Amino acid sequence: MPAARPREHWRGPSDPRDRLTPAAVGLPAGRRRRTKGLRREEIAYLAGIGAAWYTWLEQARDIRPSEIALRHIARALRLTDPEKRYFLELALDRAQETPFGEPCDDAARSTLDTISGPAFVLGLGWDLLAYNEAANAVFDFDYMPVRNFMRMCFTPQIRAFARDWEATARNCVAHFRGQHAGLLKNPKILELVDELKQQNEEFRGWWAEQTVSEERRSHKVLDHPFVGRLAFDQAWFLEPGCGVLKLGICVWDGAQTRQRMDELIRQLRAGLRSSGDNLWTTLDGHPRQTPMKVQPGSVNTGMADP
Repeated sequence: MPAARPREHWRGPSDPRDRLTPAAVGLPAGRRRRTKGLRREEIAYLAGIGAAWYTWLEQARDIRPSEIALRHIARALRLTDPEKRYFLELALDRAQETPFGEPCDDAARSTLDTISGPAFVLGLGWDLLAYNEAANAVFDFDYMPVRNFMRMCFTPQIRAFARDWEATARNCVAHFRGQHAGLLKNPKILELVDELKQQNEEFRGWWAEQTVSEERRSHKVLDHPFVGRLAFDQAWFLEPGCGVLKLGICVWDGAQTRQRMDELIRQLRAGLRSSGDNLWTTLDGHPRQTPMKVQPGSVNTGMADP
């Protein structure tokens, strides 16, 4: 089996060799230095391996590196923990060893219903598998035109919905790459990435940066067209031993968001959503200037029947 290209992740501005200098690792700079960071032979020296062997590794020659040697290289490159895990997944070609897990079962769906804040489960390639009432109230998942979280991130609606869309989407790309390190040869992942590269200039550029993130917690601010601004602390949890199923939980930040969440849930239960009037049809790339005001206990008769 041919070796995977272990440094494919770092071809570009975030190459870890470019981030290091001889002085930072205790090596003399030397004269006539044309390399931006460390030379290949310098990484090989720091890792305790042969320079020719390391060059072959970078060139994706048909060699079979041991995990110990790769860990020495990772230490020499001073990789972060997420980068090291990603590097090992690629270099050891672990795609065939990664189980896909079972689809979201009834137990997982029942667990979602016990969570008061928005919560949802993503599968392989971040397909949306299940969500609770609170998540549906915020995102109108029942009417979402795409059933995939990565595709959703690049829709005009989410660009208008997320307060800091660029930072959010950029981090999603890095997180997606990190979580699917051992699955980048999977046909489903290849198809999704190719589609997004063709359709979105931002995704194409961020994917080329080859940045990896394992950020599990973040703060999200959303400008909801029906109730105004919402603030959440979001946490991600991966299925133990697999990493394919991913649970996202949002906890409201502040009493105002809690009150507005209650209003969104009330609207949902009152049937004030339809295929023609929901978050996705309302935003359409341009958020409302003022949120729709609906008094508790009232029914907005101006909205279409579900």
